[in-house]
Amino acid sequence: MNQKWCADITYIETQADGWIYLSTIMDLHSKMIIGYSFSKTDGGYRFSAAHLGLGN
Repeated sequence: MNQKWCADITYIETQADGWIYLSTIMDLHSKMIIGYSFSKTDGGYRFSAAHLGLGN
């Protein structure tokens, strides 16, 4: 565990807020999501997800 990670960014359209961004980090061995972050702007969400992942 914690040897190989995979990251993804998904754009989600909502009726209330328009586009939001979901960034996730997954451990490839356990297939568990170890960090994620939502944001209304394209920017710092990647670092937030990485920070959350490193905290586990």
